[in-house]
Amino acid sequence: MKKQTSFLMTALLFTSGCSSSTGPDEDLVKQAKTLKKQGQKQKAIEKYRAALAINPKNFEANFHLGFELFQEGKLDSAMRKFAQAAELQPNNKQAVFNLGMSLFMQEKIDQAISCLKKAIELDQHYTKAQLLLAQALHKKKQYSQALQQYKKVIMQDNSNFDAHIAVGQILYEKNLLTQALQFFQTAVQLNTSNPKKRKQLANDLLQLGMKFFGQRDGENAAQAFQTILQINENYSSVHHNLAFTLAERLGRHHEAIKYYRKALALNPNNPEIHFCFALSCLATGNFQEGWQEYKARWKRQKKAPRKFIKTFENEWAGENLQNKTILLRSEQGFGDTLHFIRYAQLLKQQGAFVIAEVQKPLIEIISLCPYVDNVVAMGQQMPPFDYQIPLMNIPTVFDTTLETIPNHIPYLHANKQLEKKWANYLNTETESSPSLPTISSDSISLHVGLCWFGDAAHGQNKFMPLKELEPLLQMKGIKFYSLQKYTGIDQIEQLSPNANLHIFDDDFDKAHGSFMDSAALMKNLDLVITADTSVAHLAGALGVPVWIILPFPAEWRWLMDRNDSPWYPTARLFRQTVDGDWSDVQQELLMALQNKSKATKQI
Repeated sequence: MKKQTSFLMTALLFTSGCSSSTGPDEDLVKQAKTLKKQGQKQKAIEKYRAALAINPKNFEANFHLGFELFQEGKLDSAMRKFAQAAELQPNNKQAVFNLGMSLFMQEKIDQAISCLKKAIELDQHYTKAQLLLAQALHKKKQYSQALQQYKKVIMQDNSNFDAHIAVGQILYEKNLLTQALQFFQTAVQLNTSNPKKRKQLANDLLQLGMKFFGQRDGENAAQAFQTILQINENYSSVHHNLAFTLAERLGRHHEAIKYYRKALALNPNNPEIHFCFALSCLATGNFQEGWQEYKARWKRQKKAPRKFIKTFENEWAGENLQNKTILLRSEQGFGDTLHFIRYAQLLKQQGAFVIAEVQKPLIEIISLCPYVDNVVAMGQQMPPFDYQIPLMNIPTVFDTTLETIPNHIPYLHANKQLEKKWANYLNTETESSPSLPTISSDSISLHVGLCWFGDAAHGQNKFMPLKELEPLLQMKGIKFYSLQKYTGIDQIEQLSPNANLHIFDDDFDKAHGSFMDSAALMKNLDLVITADTSVAHLAGALGVPVWIILPFPAEWRWLMDRNDSPWYPTARLFRQTVDGDWSDVQQELLMALQNKSKATKQI
């Protein structure tokens, strides 16, 4: 009993630094500390073990040996020593904390939480314990409790980097993204020197930025990416992400170009960056760089426009075409083919025999292009040729600029017989063919074709819903005709019964070939109103008046901040100004259509 009392007194005096006499175990502890200072860690451990062999209840030996074992990654052994130390001095907050930390590191989270709460009871302002308790609760996905605990840490120490990151992470998990961004931004300002933690913060911000982007929140996505660049301005991928966000979510192509250039300076061989850079160059009218950079589309991994069966040989690069045969290879969507087939006229002027390889549904309509001598479908055996070129590479060869865009229209034509058929249909009250519905021509000032939806792969955001176009369909004196095929037809069911939209039967654009009835009908309409889809390009190529409804931001070919198109002289552009909000476009269309109807009546 006397020995035990003597030990407790000695331990108390030792920990307070006031011992006047020491036993052999205390001497060994002192030697161990000296060896540790000299960098002789293993010898120090041996001394601590020797001290415990003499006195297993030596607090300092248990405490310091536990620390050394913890440092070596021997967590279970360290935990046992910390447990002994905490048992010897249950009111020693550091001993209790160390035990909680070792339990946490071994994934014994419930036991760790118990220890850490006890350490906090010993000192309500024990920030290390508060932080580790928050991390333990976080690990158990007890997000609300963890969040409260982290905020306590920040109240005690508002410069705590780890707590700010952790709060941001929890807010991210709770989908409170804007708040998460604020905490991450504060963490960046705290500027830890720990490279591992800085990288973690950058990764958290990257994940947050991508989520903002996916939710079409361009402003916050851009802020997240810009914050990463405060951590490290040499992340090529982040410059790319920021540029892409500025371009594709915010329509700020001029700013985007600056960041694309920085991304390319850091990673000059990345085809994805070159391709996206090209789109912004083209959107701003910088065709000189844009067309050259656009060639990178062929190097995009798994995203190239198409694969050619054979090696692409004899690509035309501007050679003399007099009495030569050139094969134009379509590469992307129907709209792209209808858009760029215009270059056949320039090739024809150089004396070429022009063959166009196009998508099968475009065979009939492209066959009516006067500048194309032969048309073949993709997948068919190609006839002999001297040169070939992907259709959208041609502007590069011609060094096309805004001023030299070949915009002589029409360069596509409708079938004359079908054109007459649809003229008769629109100009008479009834049509003799029983397969076509009858419509009244009384009091009609305008005949308008309407197409509201395109390729579903582009997503809903690109297209103005038909329901939001219904106010146009209620206007008196205007007859609307649906040019919509396949996708988007289901939206008709959402219209009120008195919506003035004429729907054609299933033979439309089938019996005579894709786009053939559409082209012939368009030539007889006063106006075509369409989404940014192949119908827009067909109308523009035919030279009919066409109003094109564009999302925000619009595709590169429609440029920026203008309501006309250098590609299509008869086109008028109606631009969405806020992503997801079509109200401005609706009002602009209503006013324009009212004015056009009044002008027609006056004539």
